[in-house]
Amino acid sequence: MSFLICMGTLSACSQPVIGPDASGIQSSAVYQGTKQDPKPPQIVNQWYAEVNGNTSPDVIAAELGLTVLSQDPDSKLVLFLGEITKSELEDHEAVELADPNNTTNWSVPVDLTLGFSQGGWTSEDVENQFPLQALHLDAVHERKRGTSVRIAVLDTGVDPTHPHLKDRVDLLGPGELLTSVDIADGIDNDQNGEADDAYGHGTHVSGTILSLAPDVTIIPIRVLNEEGWGTEFDLATGLEIALEQDVDLVNLSLVLTDVSPIIAALLDELAAEGIKVIGAGGNEPGLIRFPASHHSVLGIAAVDAGIFLAPFSGSIGAKFAAPGVDILNAYPGGALAYGTGTSMS
Repeated sequence: MSFLICMGTLSACSQPVIGPDASGIQSSAVYQGTKQDPKPPQIVNQWYAEVNGNTSPDVIAAELGLTVLSQDPDSKLVLFLGEITKSELEDHEAVELADPNNTTNWSVPVDLTLGFSQGGWTSEDVENQFPLQALHLDAVHERKRGTSVRIAVLDTGVDPTHPHLKDRVDLLGPGELLTSVDIADGIDNDQNGEADDAYGHGTHVSGTILSLAPDVTIIPIRVLNEEGWGTEFDLATGLEIALEQDVDLVNLSLVLTDVSPIIAALLDELAAEGIKVIGAGGNEPGLIRFPASHHSVLGIAAVDAGIFLAPFSGSIGAKFAAPGVDILNAYPGGALAYGTGTSMS
């Protein structure tokens, strides 16, 4: 099971990839597939598990011949390394659920950045674009602007210095396993011909949210790296952090290739706490993808400037649809960029 950012371009690649995931854990992955047949990379022999807390993860690891790679003392989630099967790990009396810690990959060829706007950030350019005008936001903002609403955005992080975001973000503290800042290293770590493909995705998504609800507070949680991939462990950790952050809403502009029982359980926990979760439907026509397809998540499809369903958008099972084609909004460095995809919806 892997999760994918809801935009991007996949190039054929078969070379080993070595680099950190969003939480900084070094990993080795091999990409297989083509632009027409995307195959997500896998991290070999990493497992993330939900433990019951009665037994130390170090004891579990010792009994099963594993190594503990990462854990938060306040969390039930543990990341293990070692040769074992899912059933063998779940057979341990202290393990409630376990899954392979797979990585992300691009979804289908829909690009985040279609082109840069000339010059730096200007709110007028964003406010006057047709997709936002079509939502009649002036009338909406006369009634509601999102005051006191806290939204966790699980993505690539943000540029906290961007003029559109800098007064509206609440960054994670140094004690968390994950960070909030959108960073790039200038290296083509996934060897697909483009360095830092996903850099700016979280900044753009967060900026779009602020254009819709300018008085909300964004809590950025970096679960994807600058190439657009992370791990299910990072996603699960991000959801737990969102639970701790007293948020009202969680935005997930990403999809998984399969349903993850651990992620599903966390989504149910969020729902039980009254926290709404918004999920991008995915950039493949037909059924929306998990987690947007989960019963407690509001799955979103994309429409174009004519308010017709975008041809790339997942739609069957979506609760709502919103503009998701050529959306102009924030990009790191005080810039503007156009974005297309259900991520933008």
